[in-house]
Amino acid sequence: TPPASVTSLNPFVVTSAYDAEAASLLYYGLLWVNRAHKIDWSRSLATKINVSNNDTTFTVTMKPWTWSDGVPVTSKDVQYTYQLIKKLGVTYNAYGSGGMPTAVKAFKTLGPEQFQVVTKHPVNPDWFELVGLNQLTPYPAHEWGKYSVNQMWRRQSDPDGSRGTPPAACRRGP
Repeated sequence: TPPASVTSLNPFVVTSAYDAEAASLLYYGLLWVNRAHKIDWSRSLATKINVSNNDTTFTVTMKPWTWSDGVPVTSKDVQYTYQLIKKLGVTYNAYGSGGMPTAVKAFKTLGPEQFQVVTKHPVNPDWFELVGLNQLTPYPAHEWGKYSVNQMWRRQSDPDGSRGTPPAACRRGP
């Protein structure tokens, strides 16, 4: 088959496997799941996950890390990812997978490198970690937080807005 084009660099609005692969190369994952379906902590941004005895509270600790602009990656970036998944709802391509966000009762930041996810009911910890928490790749809240979901859709292949959308009064067409 002929080569395919990458049309989006935003992992929340990807429309093809090529877009998803390109986006996955841009952001370091919270959890790295290997071929044996186990978390490889040496390749993960998270260092550990503590699970409560009743399998409803997952406390995640992260490594110190920075974005390419030098700003630290924090639990607030993971919280931003979680909130964006909720805002996107069923338009998010993995909505409901692994119970994310449908099984989540609360998301709390506990410090710059630690957060907690509380589920509405007990869940299988392996399933929730590998499929649910694995979706919480941190994304840069300090940069992306200034855009609405609609703006993110419009700028998915133009992240800095250099091609920008002209104001409504200046657009051609009907």
